[in-house]
Amino acid sequence: MTPIRGGEGATLYTPLDEWEQRSPRIEDMRLSAELVDHLNANLEFYHHAIWWTMDPNRRYMLLDDFVAPNADGRSVASIVDNSLIGIVGNALVMRSARQSP
Repeated sequence: MTPIRGGEGATLYTPLDEWEQRSPRIEDMRLSAELVDHLNANLEFYHHAIWWTMDPNRRYMLLDDFVAPNADGRSVASIVDNSLIGIVGNALVMRSARQSP
């Protein structure tokens, strides 16, 4: 048996497989585009899911930013009962709040 001297040894060829050759940046861009396409194709489903599961306090804060038409400058949150009856298209269906005398 001959001992291995310095600088001599074995060479092992290890080609990169497909997974090692992938580009994470390009893959992220592709996956991001697929996600946006999916969300746009299923907009109504996610729109309903968000509104139905939203915390009522958060919903109130969001509705409080919009001025209701023909309501003397009051916000939408101040003229509706903060509970959903339904969602039609992109519109929330809510009862009118009782008006104080």
